[in-house]
Amino acid sequence: MTDEHTVAVNIVIVPGYHGAPIVSYNIEIDDGFGGDFREVQGQTFNNLSLTGIVKTNIVSGVSYRLRYRARNEIGFGEYSEVAYILTASKPVNPTVISVVIVEDNVVISW
Repeated sequence: MTDEHTVAVNIVIVPGYHGAPIVSYNIEIDDGFGGDFREVQGQTFNNLSLTGIVKTNIVSGVSYRLRYRARNEIGFGEYSEVAYILTASKPVNPTVISVVIVEDNVVISW
């Protein structure tokens, strides 16, 4: 069932270079099939959280596109470059999980 899967997105803080403080972050994810982006958080209300969670309609084994942007008193900035997340299901009896950062990738193995 797709509604049992969760994707948690963590972004790094965006530095403010123009003097106006950031009041919100907007995080978006696509449908995993190259469709339109949908809001995870921050478009319709102020939200300074750097983490967004999608709990429904996530399918294991699919690559999702993600992007984010910051908003200050002037408005939203440009979207970040698109990042990809390949979803996976947790094994029934996982062994020790290893997380290694290799260049721009996070490799999780068990």
